[in-house]
Amino acid sequence: MPESRFKYLYERLGDDDFQLLVNALLTERYTDFYPLPLRQADGGRDGIRRSGKDLLIYQVKWSVNGREKKPVDALRAAVVAEEPNIRRLVTEGAKQYFLVTNVPSA
Repeated sequence: MPESRFKYLYERLGDDDFQLLVNALLTERYTDFYPLPLRQADGGRDGIRRSGKDLLIYQVKWSVNGREKKPVDALRAAVVAEEPNIRRLVTEGAKQYFLVTNVPSA
C-alpha cells in the first residue's frame, strides 16, 4: 500500500463510501438511527434519530483531500449553506444537528 501523509485514509473512500461508513458506525452505535438514501434530495439530512421525543439530525460532509487550509471557515461555509434546511428542520422539531466530516479539527 502506498504511503500517505494522512493518518486516516477517509479521502480515498470518496463521498458516497464515506457516508456509508458514517451510516454503518451510527447504525451500530444507535439502534434508533435511520440512514437516508444516497444521492437523493435529503433536505439537509443524511440520517435521523429519535431520542425520546427529540428529533436528531445527522448531515455528512466530505472533503476531497481531508485537509482544508482554514478548516473552521470550510465547516462554517458548510453550515451556512445548510442554514435554510437547518431552520426548516428546527420548525419540524429537530433538537440537535450533527455535522459529520472528515475535516480534522486541528
